[in-house]
Amino acid sequence: MLGLHKYLIFLSIFAYFANFAIGQTVESSGEEYEARTATETSSVVLSQLPKGSFSREKPGDNFYLYANHAWISEVEIEDNSLSEGALREAVTRTQSIVERLESDLLNQEWPDGSDEAKYQAVFNSFLNAGKVRRQGLRPIRRSLRTIRLARNHDQIAALLADFRLDAGGLFRVSLRVSQREGREYIPYLGPADLILGSPDLYIRQDELARSVREEGATLLEGLLRKGVGRRNIEERVQGVLQLETRLARLAPAPARERNPTNVTQFRSVEDLVETAPEFPWLIYLTKRGLGSDPRVNIAPFAGLNQIAETFVQTPVPVWRDYLALRLMLRYGDYLPEDIAAATHRIAQFYSGTARPLPSRYERASRFAQWVMPDVIARRYVETELSADTERAVEIMAEQMRAVYRRRLSRSPWLSEQTRAAALAKLEALEFMIGVPPDWNEFGDYVPDSDDLFGNAYQKLQSRHRTTLARLRERPVDGVRNIDALRRNIFFSPLRVGAYYLPRLNAVVLPAAYLQPPFFDPDASAAYNFGALGTTLGHEIGHAFDDQGSKYGPTGALENWWSAEDRSQFDHLASQLSSQFSGLEAAPGVPLDPALTLGENMSDLAGLETALAALTAVLDAGPPISASERTRALQGFFLSYAIKRRKVRRPETDAQLSPSDRHSPPDLRTNIILPNIDAWYDAYDITPDDALWLPPRKRLRIW
Repeated sequence: MLGLHKYLIFLSIFAYFANFAIGQTVESSGEEYEARTATETSSVVLSQLPKGSFSREKPGDNFYLYANHAWISEVEIEDNSLSEGALREAVTRTQSIVERLESDLLNQEWPDGSDEAKYQAVFNSFLNAGKVRRQGLRPIRRSLRTIRLARNHDQIAALLADFRLDAGGLFRVSLRVSQREGREYIPYLGPADLILGSPDLYIRQDELARSVREEGATLLEGLLRKGVGRRNIEERVQGVLQLETRLARLAPAPARERNPTNVTQFRSVEDLVETAPEFPWLIYLTKRGLGSDPRVNIAPFAGLNQIAETFVQTPVPVWRDYLALRLMLRYGDYLPEDIAAATHRIAQFYSGTARPLPSRYERASRFAQWVMPDVIARRYVETELSADTERAVEIMAEQMRAVYRRRLSRSPWLSEQTRAAALAKLEALEFMIGVPPDWNEFGDYVPDSDDLFGNAYQKLQSRHRTTLARLRERPVDGVRNIDALRRNIFFSPLRVGAYYLPRLNAVVLPAAYLQPPFFDPDASAAYNFGALGTTLGHEIGHAFDDQGSKYGPTGALENWWSAEDRSQFDHLASQLSSQFSGLEAAPGVPLDPALTLGENMSDLAGLETALAALTAVLDAGPPISASERTRALQGFFLSYAIKRRKVRRPETDAQLSPSDRHSPPDLRTNIILPNIDAWYDAYDITPDDALWLPPRKRLRIW
């Protein structure tokens, strides 16, 4: 086993070699580029191969099962989980640490006004079930009355937009960085979440969709009866569901919504009125606080004018019921337990499960972490993220950038114009590792341990105020610096996941992701490049996938491609899509290659570049035998396959797969790996094996 300090020195050595290979060096940042002995370097490369659960399955017939068969056959999905797998294991480990840290915080006394004391007050307000039960619907009675008094469509539009009411509906309003300029905030109007989940549940006629609609109607009837009375409840709920069915048919298709060029940018309210005159845009935008903003981005709806027609054709009483239900669902978890249970069950339609309502204590923990996310996150970072780990990952990230730099520089099909633009984007890409640029401040937040609803409402209103404040901010020179926008990024260090932000050209790796099986400072280079290296390569790859490649270095939507290069790129992308054509995302659910293309391209790019990084390690180090090199490559591919392992509940799989941008884990392994020449050498794959691809059909994009 290798200590983290030695591993960090090794990474520094490789950072030098990786950059030297393309004629560039990096500053040492205090690291010593001294030679290690052959024994030490070999131990870095070859120690601790990942422990797979091998089956009799031949690696060339089903590599995913070869690596994960025993685990898959033995794994059981916990009652409180939708799935199990490498990601879930890390999440469970993180939750265990968070529970310990939270318990320590709750069992101490803190000064009044401190973040810790506020966290305790928020937590205890949720535990005060007796107070919540006695209050009943009192916290939302005034809002329900306001909804009941609406008499025309203009008043309905104002209520839909009113963030003080906060019922939402019809549109989801959020803040985005403008795709055109890449340096300004702009309001974004997308489709509001539907009450019963994904749009296809309203449209499909299979048994699962029908059962969701039937159970959902029953639950909504119970909620509406509690909120507005008992008259014609069944008929009124059906009116709401018919409205949502119309909205579901107009929602953007998942594959279409991926394409940033499908987002229409309107420059003024006048443009919106001209496109969809039936909707009272000025009333809606003004009530939302956006009336003075000249630009609004609109999601690629099937027809914005049809949204407006649906609005005016739906009777006002149906809109009132719609708003009342959305209000109760919005705040259901802060109301009496019977309402919380109903809203909890309805929320589960999104994932296709029927899990019981979590304990009050568990929900109190989730609530406190949502309201004041940094309080526990800071403690996690202090105890779980060492400076050496953070530095090691930073070095590894720069190694992956160096590999991309080399491959882009040598790509045989890129013209010099496109190559220069791609390299400029690569150099501008920022890695955000471990913690966000800035922590949140809670000085203005004053919670009350006896007022659960008030604590939740205060948090939500604070978010709305922050959104509006950022829209109103204008830099002196009229153009906001991209670095200023990046400083506003907040991500929770407790999130187990990595992602790329195209509008800010940044890769985010939160602290909780930097643990096994994704990163292990005591593991071999083969292990870590197969796990974290492929993740880094994957996320950088999103900057150059079929959609990310439409953004420039600052996140602006711009075409930096020559026509010939783009045509060649699209041809390679279509070849990769064809490898996934005709496959299933879940049993009976066809895979949509257009929807998953970006993730598939990034999977391939991640494997290609991480393997190149590992190969550079082997080449730069002391000589090793052919068998040692093969063993290192096997460790790399096994680490990748083990990282991908995952099983979902069948009902969850069927529910989520139609809109999941990721291919199933077995396909992310078995379809992508056969494109990698070194995989054939590592496992002696021959034309007799099921996964064999002739060399001429193996794809290499970057």
